[in-house]
Amino acid sequence: MTAMPAGDGPVLWAWEALRLLTAAAESQASGGRVTPSHPPTPDQGGDRELQTGLLRQLHRANGQLWLHEDEIRAAGRTDSDIAALRRAIERLNLERNDRIDRLNQAYALALRPHPAAPLATEAPGTALDRLSVLVLRLAYTRVRAHTDESLLDRLPLLQAQLFDLRQSIDLLIDDVRSGRRRFASYQAAKLYGSRPGRSA
Repeated sequence: MTAMPAGDGPVLWAWEALRLLTAAAESQASGGRVTPSHPPTPDQGGDRELQTGLLRQLHRANGQLWLHEDEIRAAGRTDSDIAALRRAIERLNLERNDRIDRLNQAYALALRPHPAAPLATEAPGTALDRLSVLVLRLAYTRVRAHTDESLLDRLPLLQAQLFDLRQSIDLLIDDVRSGRRRFASYQAAKLYGSRPGRSA
């Protein structure tokens, strides 16, 4: 990829998303709290506003999943505690998959992939989900490295992964926008708690 794309137009670029995700992840990792936000509706704002709102919701779900998975591994949890946490994790995974699906739909509407273009291996929503999780991992590793110096060696690798993933997502968006590639959105199918109108 050559020049960094401008922060305007119908799409939210990954370099812009990274700033948003990093601020939220660092806040959570420092204080253990997830910033609440309201889910956007299909007619709320323009393309970028919709994508940003959906990304915030996706990152919020991933942040809550991170906290619940930490809680379920904590010592002293009763069977009822673990069962309740597992149910919460299932609900959050459904929300996460829904936001990924809706992000893919929003990017498809904004970019209008060329139907004859070669198929990319990943859709923007799935890639942004990986970016969200990686940002959380980096933020928590930085915080915990203050008291565990053995974690310091992980930081350069995580930062390199983050840089590569951000560049790859922006290249994907640019390729789809230019008609060089297209992506397919396969709605997630889970074996539990299926959403109305979708397969379990």
